[in-house]
Amino acid sequence: PKHAYTKAGRYTATLTVTDSIGNTASDTAEVVITEELTAEANGPYYGEENKEIQFHGDAGGGKPPYTWEWDFGDGKKSNDRNPKHAYSRAGVYQAKLTVKDSEGNTATDTAQVTVYKKLEADADGPHGGLVNQGIQFHGSATGGVPPYTWWWTFGDGAFDIIQNPIHSYSSPGVYTATLTVTDSIGNMDSDSTLVYIFTGDTQPPFIRITRPNNSLYINDKEIIPLRSDRAVIIGDITIRANASDNIGIARVEFYLDNQLKHINFTPPYYWLCNVTGIGKHTIKAVAYDFAGHVAMDQKEVWIINPRFLF
Repeated sequence: PKHAYTKAGRYTATLTVTDSIGNTASDTAEVVITEELTAEANGPYYGEENKEIQFHGDAGGGKPPYTWEWDFGDGKKSNDRNPKHAYSRAGVYQAKLTVKDSEGNTATDTAQVTVYKKLEADADGPHGGLVNQGIQFHGSATGGVPPYTWWWTFGDGAFDIIQNPIHSYSSPGVYTATLTVTDSIGNMDSDSTLVYIFTGDTQPPFIRITRPNNSLYINDKEIIPLRSDRAVIIGDITIRANASDNIGIARVEFYLDNQLKHINFTPPYYWLCNVTGIGKHTIKAVAYDFAGHVAMDQKEVWIINPRFLF
């Protein structure tokens, strides 16, 4: 016969045989019923790229002892029950645990593994403005596991919990604003920026294009000075400018023929010009101070970029 037991345990099965004239004989056998073998990969798991993640395996039922095999979903495996493993690339993986008992029964379970890049906060800046003037702050973050929460402290005792707050200062001075970002699994990172606050300003900034000079340049190298009122540039060139102001430079913008090409918020102020073609162009650098005053400098150049010819 076949018989199914509803509960695990030890049972005694008795066989009684009776012949045709009524003789009987009996025998017994022990029956051991175990729980069905199960595997538990636990999870979900989270970890930073190239840092070890601790895995935890469990099993129940079947007949111990067990053997363990983890497949981490990136081509790597382990036969430890509770292994550590580092993933080399961010992404979402499925880690699979296979458990085998002493009788050869197997059970499997999977767990999702989220591997993220390092959480990095960016407070932008530097910033500047006048006393009691609202200053727009810009916070951003990369890596970790979104969504993020935001915590700003402005260096004057005030704080805010939105990503891009507006804050005003009641006294002049130099303040440190700090942004702390927390992701959805508790990772934290902070970044700080300086804030310059002034009582007032009427002085415009100073800016001068310091490169190119009136010379011949080939592939970003100055070859010889020219007796002309403009530079001749063959290939790419790094444009450089000096800028200063009594209350600080907020940003420097670089233009080619009145088209914005690049912005620097902190020195050094430069832009790699890699325009293709042959012709005369106007390079312009524009400086803004924290009070909104503007100054500019410009140069006429000839550009001959060989890439245009191929």
